[in-house]
Amino acid sequence: MTDPILPVEVILGTYEQFLVGYQLKADQNNKWKFEQSFTDHAHSGSIRAVAASSDLIASGGTDEVVRIFSAKKRVDVGTLFQHQGTITHIAFFQDTHMFTSSADGTICVWDTRNWECLKTLRGHKGSVLSFSVHPSGKMLLSVSKDKTLRTWNLIKGRLAYITNLKKVAHLVTWSPQGTHFLIAIDDHVDVYNVAIGGVVKTFKFEEGKRINCMEFLSDHILAVSGDSEFIQFFDLETESNSSITRFRAHNNRVKSLFSTFNRVNGSNSEAENRETYLFSVSSDCFVKLWKVNEVDEEPTLICSVDSTCRPTAFAVLIPKGEENIFSESRETALKVRAISPSSIGTVKRKSAGVETKTRKKKLAKYSSQNNE
Repeated sequence: MTDPILPVEVILGTYEQFLVGYQLKADQNNKWKFEQSFTDHAHSGSIRAVAASSDLIASGGTDEVVRIFSAKKRVDVGTLFQHQGTITHIAFFQDTHMFTSSADGTICVWDTRNWECLKTLRGHKGSVLSFSVHPSGKMLLSVSKDKTLRTWNLIKGRLAYITNLKKVAHLVTWSPQGTHFLIAIDDHVDVYNVAIGGVVKTFKFEEGKRINCMEFLSDHILAVSGDSEFIQFFDLETESNSSITRFRAHNNRVKSLFSTFNRVNGSNSEAENRETYLFSVSSDCFVKLWKVNEVDEEPTLICSVDSTCRPTAFAVLIPKGEENIFSESRETALKVRAISPSSIGTVKRKSAGVETKTRKKKLAKYSSQNNE
């Protein structure tokens, strides 16, 4: 920790309609701290989803719009109006594409270079609650209130197949290598092996406590939390379904988790040469940063901050090319292939309305005003 200013920011979405940023810094004594960097009254309704690429911040909420901001220039890029329901989830794929889902049952694929809506994935009969893009960029999984898991072929831009579920799944995520995918239903997680196409493991979280977040610390170590003060770590490679670590992280339910790592002494990216860090956000209003020492031990609390607001979603902004301990994310380490615009099906592309905050100074670069 030689650099006292690290340009890494935690972006909170709040029930109070604000985006709040906290930059991670080190003081003169080399102690970490969160320092508030900005606030923005971004929405006219509760914010439900936040995502960040190396420069862009995106947020969506009950006002049914997606707001885009440039983190580098600290300006409002524009507003996307494609959806007709609460925005439920947002995710970037590298720096080239963004995915958004909504209570209207659709998932939109966006080109971040011109904010063209390349494709709208339709088929769910209920609100899309969660989705996850495969590390290869070729496939997307989504779960909905319609009790289905849907697999989308992003090369052809269409539905591949539907899996009916007995209950509503509210979270889905791919493992870092794309060999497994995980589905959270109420208080447990089902782990599916892609090779055999079935459940190979089931993790039980706190009894009767709904799971809110799942985050991989490595290729096979999973952090899980939810309507509980505790975070648990599970190992996909062991025969046991029990957690390997359970620790009290907050004084209220944990809303979101995010992990990242740094390389030690310029070493290669093997797991044993990494220092792993975990961000957590809770309804107790606190944002915390933990250092994961050994996965079977309680992590060390590095720093925390009381946001004094009710967080609903968050993202961690890691500027591209910055030489700090968070300069490399899992996606970069895996060197995943980017999706090309031409690969999102062969259908006619549909533009979405984009409106800048200052209407008289619309940015043509990001504007798509030629609505069909």
